[in-house]
Amino acid sequence: MPAQAQQARLNANESRSRPSFAFKLKSNGGQRRLIVYEILSGEQAEARQQRFERVGRDIHIQPIEEAFTQATLGAHGHLWDGWQAIRVASAASQRYTILRNRLLSEVTDVDNLKQEGATFVSEAIGVRVGLATLAVSPLSKRERMRRVVEGIASMADEECYYWHTLCRSPNDLNGAKALRTLYN
Repeated sequence: MPAQAQQARLNANESRSRPSFAFKLKSNGGQRRLIVYEILSGEQAEARQQRFERVGRDIHIQPIEEAFTQATLGAHGHLWDGWQAIRVASAASQRYTILRNRLLSEVTDVDNLKQEGATFVSEAIGVRVGLATLAVSPLSKRERMRRVVEGIASMADEECYYWHTLCRSPNDLNGAKALRTLYN
């Protein structure tokens, strides 16, 4: 096998095993904020940004080295040169508590997240938690938040992917609203 073809195959395998979402926990006094990031290559992030700019919407993209510490990045054994972190959503105070109690504790090691401040997760977990975080962010009533998070927690993976795509589309501003309506 030629050296170029072998290197391309190794790069493809490395990209498939690379985590595609990350959670970061920030503390400010007694308040905690969960931030959900999608991790994309520079080319993918640039294409996503262009899609959003075409419809006049903003997207928060930053180099992965700015979003996470070197210790967090080094713990996964991947080369992160040129990779970007796209902020999906964030949740603080009671929204974070509801997400932690019902969803985060089921899909990831919450204690690990507390200690490191950030953790990388698979696409399926990132899509589910990102979707829940997007859906509860404008809500103020705890019972409504709980119903939405419970509904998302009970969804099949395929349904989560569908709603995640709908909610994050630059062309549709009502995806998260429709999801909240479904569970209220």
